[in-house]
Amino acid sequence: MARAWTAEDDAELVRLANTGACRTVIAQQLGRSLVAVEHRAFRLRVRIATGATAGPLPTAPQRSVLQRLRTDCWLAFAGLNIAAGAGLLKRLVLNGWMESRGHGQVFELKLTAAGLEALKTKIPDRRHSAVDKLG
Repeated sequence: MARAWTAEDDAELVRLANTGACRTVIAQQLGRSLVAVEHRAFRLRVRIATGATAGPLPTAPQRSVLQRLRTDCWLAFAGLNIAAGAGLLKRLVLNGWMESRGHGQVFELKLTAAGLEALKTKIPDRRHSAVDKLG
């Protein structure tokens, strides 16, 4: 039987949606299915992002971080030796490409399946697309 939604669940769904989190991330955070999140968001009249598959490709700095992560285990951020600010890391989590746990100086990161797919996505060659437009 499905777990009932509490006022706290609703508040967390609204908070996450307002930060731009995609439905996949919201579902993971709340321990709910995508369908349950979508239905509850509709009932609450809250708009949520559709997920990493509909979002942009990772930027070069984002790819750099994602390439150092693994899907099968958590890695300590301090041990990754990467220069990444809080904003970049937050965007990776909001896009559903990475998970994080912990806080302060001690936190860990892990690549998600969506992050792995984002890394596999071919980067468009802008030189050829410009030539194609010319005719």
